[in-house]
Amino acid sequence: MEPLLRSGDTVLVDLRKRNVAMEGIFVLFDGDGVVCKWVQRVHGSDPAMLRLASENSRFPPYEVEAERCRMLGRVVWFSRRI
Repeated sequence: MEPLLRSGDTVLVDLRKRNVAMEGIFVLFDGDGVVCKWVQRVHGSDPAMLRLASENSRFPPYEVEAERCRMLGRVVWFSRRI
């Protein structure tokens, strides 16, 4: 998620917030591993799909079946050393 979130940053994840109705940065299991990504519902998709995107343009967005994902929580705060 560079440059927004960097290696060594501390993030606070609200485990109560797992609803992707509002776009945001979530920590989730995407079927392959635990990732931190921008999550957006793909409206009108059947089966239900999620678009996962990184802040870093080196990593293209990808779509996964919502059923394969396990939302762990929404990133609500971060800090870093100066």
